[in-house]
Amino acid sequence: VDELMAAARVRGRLHVRQLAHTRPLCTTRRRTERRDSVDDDVLRDRERHAERLQEAEYDDDVLRDIVTLRLGRFTGYHNQKGITSKQMAREEVSKVTSIGRSLINAPSLNHERIAEVVLAGHSNVGKSSLLNALTGLPAARGIAGVHPRAGWTDSIYLYEAHVQGTQLVLVDTPGYGVAVADSRTRQQWTKALDEYVLSSANARVLFLLVDCTRGLCALDEQLLRRAEARALPCQVVLTKADLLTQEDLARSHAVVCEDLRSRDCESGHPLPAIVSANFFQGIRQLWGLAKHYALRLPPAPAPSALVGNARDERLKDEKQRGALRVRAQRGHARRADYAGTESR
Repeated sequence: VDELMAAARVRGRLHVRQLAHTRPLCTTRRRTERRDSVDDDVLRDRERHAERLQEAEYDDDVLRDIVTLRLGRFTGYHNQKGITSKQMAREEVSKVTSIGRSLINAPSLNHERIAEVVLAGHSNVGKSSLLNALTGLPAARGIAGVHPRAGWTDSIYLYEAHVQGTQLVLVDTPGYGVAVADSRTRQQWTKALDEYVLSSANARVLFLLVDCTRGLCALDEQLLRRAEARALPCQVVLTKADLLTQEDLARSHAVVCEDLRSRDCESGHPLPAIVSANFFQGIRQLWGLAKHYALRLPPAPAPSALVGNARDERLKDEKQRGALRVRAQRGHARRADYAGTESR
């Protein structure tokens, strides 16, 4: 590991020298990104984050963990899809089923009150791709739909997963920020996410996904404040780790940690996790965090009024389904009586 860390330092120093003569890393639109899914705010955030990376000092322990988990870019990183990380991710989950989707009454979909892990973040930060990676499936063949167009996830989706004897519900939410949609639709998505974070009585933790090439943004800060107002634990997760070298990834981790420490928060925040959904790296560690929050922490308190509204909606739906069943039974009985009369 020490030799790998020394090699990562050498690559990082060479990369810093190149940055002095070229434009900062990841500040332009990537080849896989659509023109309508990246705006000037995204590019400015990337450029600002890249400038901070040049001055940041990383933690040796964090770099050692990155090297051990084979995160970031290194020699031969693109040949990882055939290694055991994908199989290890599949072994974590035995079964995944879709519970349903809704934009208004999403908290009422979890009838069995299973512990929920909420995935939230900017558009195209990799929420759906990470959800598929958590189930051990590639983004293109996973249970959650993935598309390069920002705003592809247009509702709140709930998936039930069995993780080594533990039942969890993964919640895929619409992204905020730039999206290929009108302003009214984006406002509806943001309102639905806020209400879900505030009203879901089964939510145990909020996984706030942050692009490692962009860092924390103003909208991320707003979502953190909403989670703190409800005393809902929040775990920051750095995504797209395969876009940075291992040393730059450690610097990005340090920058995000500095931003979290600078916030006026009494409870503080745990160290950010790092994952690569493309190469299934860091997935097992993320499952460990999810199970920790689901099993060891009590449910976060939710506003009674909002929870009551969700319960009333669920009871209303159950009553409607019961009335439909009674009506169907009566119709079947009338048809049977009519058939008997005709035969006589």
